[in-house]
Amino acid sequence: AGTVLDSIGSGNSIPLSLALHPFHFLTFAVGRKNGSIDIYSSGGAAAAGIKDDVYGQFRRCHRLVQHAGTPVRAVAYTPDGSLLISGCDDGHIYIHDTSSFLKNETIRMVAAIHNAHRGYILSVAVLPDSKRFVTSSADKTVKVWNIGTPNAGPVHTFDTGHENMVWDVACSADGRRSVSCSDDGMMQVYSCVE
Repeated sequence: AGTVLDSIGSGNSIPLSLALHPFHFLTFAVGRKNGSIDIYSSGGAAAAGIKDDVYGQFRRCHRLVQHAGTPVRAVAYTPDGSLLISGCDDGHIYIHDTSSFLKNETIRMVAAIHNAHRGYILSVAVLPDSKRFVTSSADKTVKVWNIGTPNAGPVHTFDTGHENMVWDVACSADGRRSVSCSDDGMMQVYSCVE
């Protein structure tokens, strides 16, 4: 049987999205309805060699406010853990450098894609090579972006044929395909190959 280990948060703003960091011990980002992104960590447990079944006190160690006032429905770390990508209801995407996280340095924004979608961004998934990411939106599209040149526009835009919002997108382990699902009950598979 599973056990609840901790309850975190004050309930001040509803959490809408969540992403676990791939390497930092029990560290996660939370996208909130008020537009903030809070990053929580159990502290220096990994550096101290503490195993997964033991944890320290969780604390909010960073708050990102670029989306202020606009709900953040999508957050994802790159598989190498160096970047956090977020999308919100105004269709904007922000990319933050999280490589200095354990040094307790400021997490800085490294890119912004304004009006990336014409509707809410509902999901972000990063391809395994950490070089591209995929977004899905209430505007019924799925887009593939190059992390190195995000403002050059999407690498691919799929006019999905979905009749309603595209709620989620996921990427295959080899990075060649992505899959979306929508309110219309359909799932679609896409090629992410350039």
